[in-house]
Amino acid sequence: MVERVSPPDPNDVAYTTELTVYESEFDYYIYFVMTTISTVGYQNPFSKVELKLLIIALIIVALLVIPAKSSQLVTLLSSKSMYARRRYKLVQETPHIVITGTVSNIAAADFFQEFFHEDHGDQPRHAVILLPYRPDPHMENLIRIPSIASNVFYIQGDPLQEKDLKRCQVEKAKAVIILCNKQSGDASEEDAKTILRSMVIKKYLKLHNATNVVRLCMEILRPEGKTHYYLSLNRQTKADQVICVEELKLSLLAKSCLCPGLVALISNLITSSGEPKADLEIKWLEEYWKGKQFEIYKTALSSKFVGKSFSWVAAKIYKDFRAIIIAIEIESDESTRILPNPGDFIIPNSHRVTGYIIAEDKSVADQIGTYKNMDGDKSFNKSRTIGNRKSTPMPLASFYNEELTQNEEDDDEGATEITGKLKQVPFFL
Repeated sequence: MVERVSPPDPNDVAYTTELTVYESEFDYYIYFVMTTISTVGYQNPFSKVELKLLIIALIIVALLVIPAKSSQLVTLLSSKSMYARRRYKLVQETPHIVITGTVSNIAAADFFQEFFHEDHGDQPRHAVILLPYRPDPHMENLIRIPSIASNVFYIQGDPLQEKDLKRCQVEKAKAVIILCNKQSGDASEEDAKTILRSMVIKKYLKLHNATNVVRLCMEILRPEGKTHYYLSLNRQTKADQVICVEELKLSLLAKSCLCPGLVALISNLITSSGEPKADLEIKWLEEYWKGKQFEIYKTALSSKFVGKSFSWVAAKIYKDFRAIIIAIEIESDESTRILPNPGDFIIPNSHRVTGYIIAEDKSVADQIGTYKNMDGDKSFNKSRTIGNRKSTPMPLASFYNEELTQNEEDDDEGATEITGKLKQVPFFL
């Protein structure tokens, strides 16, 4: 940088005196060199030696400290994970869920396989993982799978911190799922951590959520954990779902003693399956795989079923949709009741009634919820395409007696006739 100034007047007494003083002082030269090299600028020089030495010392400190600290800052920024700075942005008409707790690679893979399965429809959905550590290489490979990469968002943060919950948009989520460490050596400590996370999340939702109902689903290892959780709330929230792993295992084990094969049946009903990778030459294996393609779906029953008995509704749904309703859920302002196979129970009109349907995919369950034409949709008797696979109709005699579903010219009379015969068919729950 060159600065153009007018030349001094040799006859100026002040200039001559100042120049004489600078020429007689060595510190002047050091001050001049330091201010010039450091690009601070040489203007209005100080006359006191102490001030000059102070400025020189500050310049030296700045030249030594600032580059070192800048290097440390760059290193710190580069070491900070990109996941620690990420924020989830809501997409219109795309629901999202938040997964936190202890999420292993195997648990995440199984969850994503079920959550994004083609049987659950084509509606876009997002999954946000909130964990306090950055993902390992296996988790990064999992969330970068092309089929789910655009729908899975990993955020590094603490679920106990409000700012991290805000980054996940928990208050706008459809549900929050808290997974536990099933291999933990101390079940009580693991349950305490899960309950603490749930309490912090519920407190956050109470402060920031005014209209949206966020469902909280959590895993508990011991039955005592459920009691501790509900006692900590002082009330049971209908939107919460607490699953006790130990209780569920022991219940299935006890039921399997009375009904061998029940564990395999329940596992197949809660797990989505597609077409087999290879042709199955064994007939029973082919039938078994066809049964695996059915899952349990929860859907609101159509208003057309109000005032009808459960047996009539079950026969009607099976006849027209090739689906099986196994239970209904009646929700009121005071409580929620689940009635498995209630027989002659009349579907009420004063409460919200939800059915648990065994169907081949979600589209069938959704059409049951919007069922208006009492003549049924005959297209269900034909082959149809589900996602990337072709579905074949289930034989009429596969669940009910063939006698129950043949030659039903009138739907109402046919369903009534089926209902009467269904009372003689044993059904185990």
